[in-house]
Amino acid sequence: MKSTLLILLCVLCILVSLLVIPAQAATSGACGDNATWSLSDSGVLTISGTGAIRDYIYSGANLWPLIKAPWREYDEKVTKIVIEPGITRIGDNAFCCLPNVTSVSIPDTVTSIGEAAFCDDKKLDNVTVPDSVTEMEQSVFKRCSALSNIKLSEKLTYIPGATFESCNSLRTFTFPSKITVIHGSAFASCGSLESIVIPEGITEIQHKTFAHCGLSSIQLPDSLEKINVRAFYGSKLTQIIIPKNVKSILNDAFDMSQITKIYFTGDIPNLNLSAFSCITATIYYPQDNETWIEELFLDYGGNVTYEAYSGHVHSFGAWKTTQEATCTQPGTQIRVCTQCNTPEQKTIEQLTHNYQSKTVLSDCTKGGYVTYTCELCKDSYEGETIPAGDHDYGGWVWIVEPFEGVEEA
Repeated sequence: MKSTLLILLCVLCILVSLLVIPAQAATSGACGDNATWSLSDSGVLTISGTGAIRDYIYSGANLWPLIKAPWREYDEKVTKIVIEPGITRIGDNAFCCLPNVTSVSIPDTVTSIGEAAFCDDKKLDNVTVPDSVTEMEQSVFKRCSALSNIKLSEKLTYIPGATFESCNSLRTFTFPSKITVIHGSAFASCGSLESIVIPEGITEIQHKTFAHCGLSSIQLPDSLEKINVRAFYGSKLTQIIIPKNVKSILNDAFDMSQITKIYFTGDIPNLNLSAFSCITATIYYPQDNETWIEELFLDYGGNVTYEAYSGHVHSFGAWKTTQEATCTQPGTQIRVCTQCNTPEQKTIEQLTHNYQSKTVLSDCTKGGYVTYTCELCKDSYEGETIPAGDHDYGGWVWIVEPFEGVEEA
């Protein structure tokens, strides 16, 4: 009887121990009706199979565990995403909030990319969206702060809202040739975006499209008809040329921007009463255009003055460096008017030496010294000296062994 009880007790202990063993998160599984995922030890997340990757929720917060992406358990381990041929759609929020992802490979079987698919991937850079993609939803690359190079599908006809919002490493951008719509906030807070050319066919700059951008120049198309609310809010633009077909400019379009010169090339558009809110600027209008009459020069919310002009208004492209600045001489940059090829040049300030020190060690017979070398131009000089060090003698040793019977000193 006792032996039976002992056996039952042992079995019970084993069962209890099995129950308390913590469950290990899986490193592979399903992520669609016919799609699977696997994560290697080196951090490569591979998506295989056919069809769509299912939609997940935004994973910035660890909520709704049943519908968050399963690889979120390893968010810091994932460094590379490889989507294999056969996958046709990247689901909503599929790869968002993976802090160490640096690259993604998208095959030409993918035709659509869901909302915020790569949002908040802080190290993601150099992305190519293949020409098979015809649909993208909003915020796909939002807050990808390392993204500096992006090529979009040539089959896209629109840029969704907030697509590149807060992509602070994005300096240049080329639009696909078929783009006809740029949705609101598409480039908002792109602080490093220097210049951009809006393609023909675009009829409206939407709400906050270029708000808080670092733009130094922008070329608007002749097809443009409307500049919407806060389109250039807080931007660093200092000058803008309004195409002749623009029919309306809405409230706060240039609010808090650095614009000081606005050139109109056509008829006076319909201006909202706060169209020029919070800016101090000169409005230039074509002197021979009869729609620009003083009765219409109203207070549109800023501190603006009106001045007629005649002749051509230069529309400069981006600055290009022709000579790099060094520690010994300034550099130069040049930009060219996109309409008449007139060049404009400016000087880049001379750099400051950035000296790094290196100590040449002394020995017991001579002193040492410190050298300083500029990391930029390799100019160098010797600095302070270091006195010779003291001898560091070891213990005394016999050169000749003492005679037997003679005591050591």
